[in-house]
Amino acid sequence: MRNGGHVNGGALSYVKTGVKYVESHRRVSSHDWTNDHFANLLGRAGVTWDELGLVEGYFDSAYPGLYGIRAPKVNHDRLVELFNQYFDAEAAAADLCYLNCNTLKGDENVAAAYVTGNWDMGAVEVIPGLRYEHSQIENTYWNNDDKAKRFESNSTEYNEWLPSLFVNYRPTGDAVYRASITRAYMRPALVQLGGSETTERGDNSITVTRGNPDLKTLKSWNFDTSAEWSNAFGGYAMVGGYYKQLSDYMYDNGSTTVNEGPNGGGTEYNGETFDRVTIVSPTNGGDGYVKGVEIQLYQAFDMLPGWLSGLGAGVNYTRQWTEVDIGGGEKHRMQNAPDELANVKLNYAWRNLTLDLNWNYSGETVTAYNRVAGLDYWTRPIRRTDLHAGYAFDNGVMLDLSVSNLFEDYSYWAHVGRNSLALSDVVNSGRTTLLTLKYDF
Repeated sequence: MRNGGHVNGGALSYVKTGVKYVESHRRVSSHDWTNDHFANLLGRAGVTWDELGLVEGYFDSAYPGLYGIRAPKVNHDRLVELFNQYFDAEAAAADLCYLNCNTLKGDENVAAAYVTGNWDMGAVEVIPGLRYEHSQIENTYWNNDDKAKRFESNSTEYNEWLPSLFVNYRPTGDAVYRASITRAYMRPALVQLGGSETTERGDNSITVTRGNPDLKTLKSWNFDTSAEWSNAFGGYAMVGGYYKQLSDYMYDNGSTTVNEGPNGGGTEYNGETFDRVTIVSPTNGGDGYVKGVEIQLYQAFDMLPGWLSGLGAGVNYTRQWTEVDIGGGEKHRMQNAPDELANVKLNYAWRNLTLDLNWNYSGETVTAYNRVAGLDYWTRPIRRTDLHAGYAFDNGVMLDLSVSNLFEDYSYWAHVGRNSLALSDVVNSGRTTLLTLKYDF
């Protein structure tokens, strides 16, 4: 619900308020049953894929031009047949963990209210605001301990005040300067707050792995500035800078948890007494920052004569630097944050013909942290070129050609270590071409 009003006289143009309430209910379940090794099922060692009928030919190269290793083609139908042959349905139905251990039920209720105003002082516009959010989260998860095997619940509550201030300065009709300060936050995922609980028992000791309902939200103060200029010939230029100060940093470690490690313990668990109880669950890290600069340029060439007036060209580039404390003062680059982003666009529109050529670049990123120095999981830079061409005939016929990934660059390439290609995981989806013929009548 929103409410706003204009104020007559003075610099205050309007005041707006609003409230919002959202209920979310999530139910997740996954039955993941794994057969024993075929060698164990058959009672003899050395069982090969050929003997099981799983091989139906070979790929001559696992990655043409890079890895010349021959790889087998798996007969999927035979694999499913073997699974069904050795799958013990009765044992699965009786296994409470199989039925429940990947079940998570979460209810999230968020109530929010805001107020904002606008002060218009000619060339200067000031827009302050304040938002308040209250989140109530209830989780139900499975405890798989041998002495428990039951559903349990926990709850989490967050209350966040989110102020903001935007200032715009327009000294002329073809220039605008902007600055802003905002407060933002991100709630942990439900699985991080109430993931399934598992235990590992030792000699009068027990290690408990579970979600953490006491996780804090990741919070950020955001500072942004930019300047933009335009000209009378369909062109503009923009230069901007930003800085984000992070606190209580969270990240995923390549699975479903954040910064998992021992963070508690004692001597009692589920009514039992042990010499040592170790609690392993997600925790928050420390502070961090993201800072960067960005440039955008575009120019249409309407001023050129004849068919040349259909040309246009643009480029944008972002360079950013990041550093976060993932816990205990250990500093890393921010996860999934490329150091460089770039895009180049060439377009042409003349009479019935349109052409667009786009080149995109995303720099390297770290996708998963490793406590062992130098063994973080990285992705290589990604490049991609897309082409589009269209022609509209005078009789209502339209011909359209789209070519995605024109030069067949790889789509994803991850590896262990920043400067090593060890254990590479490569996705090369190739080129996609779509030709469309359309007639309007």
